[in-house]
Amino acid sequence: MSIRNKLITILLICSIVPMVFVGALSFWNAKSALENLRIAELNSITDLKAKKVADFFAERKKDILVVQAYPDIKRNVSRLADCPDNISDPIYRPIKNELDRVLKGFQSVYNFLNVILANSKGKIVYVLDESGASEYLCNYLPVSLEKRFEKGKDRVFFSNIYASPSAEDQFAMLVAAPAHSLEGKIVGTIAYEIIMTPIYDLIQDSTGLGQT
Repeated sequence: MSIRNKLITILLICSIVPMVFVGALSFWNAKSALENLRIAELNSITDLKAKKVADFFAERKKDILVVQAYPDIKRNVSRLADCPDNISDPIYRPIKNELDRVLKGFQSVYNFLNVILANSKGKIVYVLDESGASEYLCNYLPVSLEKRFEKGKDRVFFSNIYASPSAEDQFAMLVAAPAHSLEGKIVGTIAYEIIMTPIYDLIQDSTGLGQT
């Protein structure tokens, strides 16, 4: 190869190598910037969804605290706790009717599926939704709730998720808190059933997540 050709080859190599290096560096920088931007967007979506989930359960907690503090609830829950275990007893029906009246008002506001009351032994003595009452009445609260209440009787707890007998093909959860008498004595447990569809819809919503 002539000296002229060698010089041209060397010059070409000296020109091409930096161009390739700069091009590759620019590509990787752009790729990294796009990935970081996309990850930041996904983290923002995650944070927003996490906040919405937290807000959902915080609202449900507030709901049960309102129901728990209502004087008519306290009075009738206390009367119900003193009733015989046999729910067919004549004493039971007037108390249930009064609770139905009050709790149906709350149900229309807070969209409960159902409301359940248990006595101090954990035995369920009242169910708002009579169509699904046989699934609950005279049975006991889930063990997961009973054990939680043993650790802290002034707190609000959420049960495991289960297939709801009150809503066909739907999953639900119980939100529970201690039931107090007007004197402040714990006389049982009050729990309401919430449908999990809003949470599932939120989690499964793929808006903003792209194609992958």
